Amino acid sequence: MVDDWYNKYADSSPEDIDDFRFLYLGEDGSFTPLHHDVCMSHSWSTSICGIKSWTLIPPEHAHLLYNPKTNLLPKSIDSTDSASFPGLEEARKHMINVTQFPGETIFVPSGWHHQVINHG
Repeated sequence: MVDDWYNKYADSSPEDIDDFRFLYLGEDGSFTPLHHDVCMSHSWSTSICGIKSWTLIPPEHAHLLYNPKTNLLPKSIDSTDSASFPGLEEARKHMINVTQFPGETIFVPSGWHHQVINHG
């Protein structure tokens, strides 16, 4: 990213060697599509303001999310494209929904697929 001011700030600290630092800003209704974190890492996410709706899928059910021909994920667990994603209905039976309020932190373990909707 050209304007990555957060990493420039974090790089100024000699003790900080982690290069998986992210700051997400999103307006009401913005959405992070279904994914798992880079390099199968885990993450901590704190909401500063606004409410976030998280949908998480445990790793043992992640195979149900993928298109069997293309190995791609749908944009959302709510996809209705059952022809391309035949396992989604079964995957929805195992999803965990979490509402995160300002000041709360959520831990997302390695390999857990998730999507997030931001609410004002």
